[in-house]
Amino acid sequence: TEVEMYSSAINGVGNTVGQISIAFLAGVLFFAGYIKIGAVLSSTAFAYNVFSAVMAITAATVKIRSTQSVNHQTKQLTEKVQSKPVSNSSINKIEIHDLVLKYGSKKELQYPDFAINKGEKVLLTGDSGTGKSSLFKAILGEIKPYHGEIIFKTEEGKQFSPAPNEIGYLAQDPKVFPGTIADNITMFKKQLLDQVPDVLNKVQLTSDVARFPLGIDTEVDLDQGNLSGGQRQKIILAREEIFKNDIVLLDEASSAIDSAATEKIMHELTTSDKTIVVIAHNLNDKVKAMFDKEIKLVSNKEEKDEL
Repeated sequence: TEVEMYSSAINGVGNTVGQISIAFLAGVLFFAGYIKIGAVLSSTAFAYNVFSAVMAITAATVKIRSTQSVNHQTKQLTEKVQSKPVSNSSINKIEIHDLVLKYGSKKELQYPDFAINKGEKVLLTGDSGTGKSSLFKAILGEIKPYHGEIIFKTEEGKQFSPAPNEIGYLAQDPKVFPGTIADNITMFKKQLLDQVPDVLNKVQLTSDVARFPLGIDTEVDLDQGNLSGGQRQKIILAREEIFKNDIVLLDEASSAIDSAATEKIMHELTTSDKTIVVIAHNLNDKVKAMFDKEIKLVSNKEEKDEL
């Protein structure tokens, strides 16, 4: 990582300066007649061992600290895909009523009333700053409404609060972790391995994986960056597909994927029985036509056009 690189450089400079200083001081004392050549050699060897040990300890400490955030993220990702709690309710409709989200003390994001029904494929568009990603976070419960409400209803029309992992969420910045491609998709659930080839095909990742000699057993290297942005997004799409959430929110989740692959991925998503809400820009007319409706947010108001 960048921290390790800087730490290594600083350690190297300090090690070199320290050893040269000890050697110089020993040389001065030798020529002044205070010590013999044996003492000079012993002191420089001792200095080398001491500074090398310090460098090794410092490097190890930095490495441990630099992996803490990665380990924390991996733990969070794993916890999110643990077995879903048994529930007698499932989300049949999401309703937005008089919703206002607030940032800081001034900025407010206002939303009109609308509903997302079970099985609908919704395209959420709008200029930057109109609150698309914020709406997703509010639906996920990460942001509390300043005003209004987000209501989840069962098929019988009963209001309820869904469990956090009942709604799948794919961010633009995909979270992968050190481990194999298979581990990143199955989250270490070996019983899901037999489904990996199918989901690879659905998210257009099969040809990408085939280029790696070890295939799905290829280790994800965060330092070397052996995966492109598009490949990381496909891995997250495959992870979502394999865990089969009934509702999936995608926030620019295919932005780094080429248009041909995006079209195929969107076709898979929009022909499923899932409720799909997608934030995306620059989709062609053919892909837009795959959605049931488009909700366009413009300057704190929404224009909804049925496709």
